[in-house]
Amino acid sequence: MKAKVREAISAVEDFFKTFCGAMPYFHVSDGIGNEKQNKDIFEGKFHGYIRLGCHPDHVALEKQLIEMEGGAVGRVCSDGMGAVIKAIEPTLSYFMRKKNLKKARVIIIRTLYGGSDDAGVYLDESLLYNVEVKFLYSTDPNLLKNLRKAITKNTVLIFFENPGNPTLPFVDAKGIVKVARSTQAKPKVACDNTFGTGFVHPFEWGVDIIVNSGTKYIAGASSWSLGFITLSKGFYAEHPDCWKEMFRWSCIHGGTLGPFEAFMTHTFSMADFPERIRQHSRNALVIARMLERHPLVERVIYPGLDSYEYKKNFKSHVKPIDGEMYYGGMIYFYIKGASEERTNKFLFYLNNNTSIPNKASLAGDVSSIESAYSLSHKGLSAEDKAKIGITPNSVRFSTGLEPPIGVYQELSEALYATE
Repeated sequence: MKAKVREAISAVEDFFKTFCGAMPYFHVSDGIGNEKQNKDIFEGKFHGYIRLGCHPDHVALEKQLIEMEGGAVGRVCSDGMGAVIKAIEPTLSYFMRKKNLKKARVIIIRTLYGGSDDAGVYLDESLLYNVEVKFLYSTDPNLLKNLRKAITKNTVLIFFENPGNPTLPFVDAKGIVKVARSTQAKPKVACDNTFGTGFVHPFEWGVDIIVNSGTKYIAGASSWSLGFITLSKGFYAEHPDCWKEMFRWSCIHGGTLGPFEAFMTHTFSMADFPERIRQHSRNALVIARMLERHPLVERVIYPGLDSYEYKKNFKSHVKPIDGEMYYGGMIYFYIKGASEERTNKFLFYLNNNTSIPNKASLAGDVSSIESAYSLSHKGLSAEDKAKIGITPNSVRFSTGLEPPIGVYQELSEALYATE
């Protein structure tokens, strides 16, 4: 009976490859294997059960994303925070065991997504982990000097986001890697590449691990969640057992991406991904330049502007694609003289009277906006918010794929309506 089932599955695969030129959606949670394949299930080499990896739709998407980032191995999961935790916890476990450490240190460089920041706080406070978390700041002009001071003998991992969420600082990542490698501890370096999806390539800087909230630019439709983690070729070659630790962690903790979401992403989202990323960037540059001249806007932060504080770092880390520089779809700006109350009125006016929704997620085909001060980064202390430029009168804007002039006009309308 099993032989007949396998024969039928093979026939279906051949049919789709021959007549459709594409892989079908496999709506199955587990597979049927021979004795060797059943052993391979627990190595992630055969689809025996969806939580254990190797579902055909997962594999198809993982191949695309590994190639995009230039990695060696990778795995999709249910959301971006799943990828962040999968990068941090198994890496800590592996190197604590390898180096015989009773206590480990992780260095997290703010500015980064509020959820990732909170994960760092949790690691530091939780009694489940013997981990100390040291926070540094991407806005610190002496970041590399202070990073070197912060790296102790038991430092295992450095984690940052580039460009940073929400205020878009761009740290000297090559410098961070150089400092890390020059110390006795030689901590590994992980980068959240969500804001730089498709045009920023952290492995070129020497980074070891990349995580991505694929809910955003990879999926692109704001209709499902997705996370992704990948290891550099050098890191994987040197520490293949760390990848096994990550795989084991995934099998135990779950957080599995649904096969339908994987299918939708590898079949549809990735098909127009390059065009979407280019258009997000082009539209954002137009809107950022116009906002910078608006009389009710105090300041605009965007990598494509001449006024961008981190322009030198950006240009030394990001290469043009087919002769065109990409700057991303995210803009951060400050409303002149606005209180928190007035800023919220501006956001709610947009939400209720225009096509721009006020929401925490981002990078969809429709432009959106939020107050990092009172929403995505609400959990940060007032002191930490001030250090990274999150103020009551500031907002994070995600540029969509609509004609940019119309989007700017709606932003301007709301600014004047709530003045």
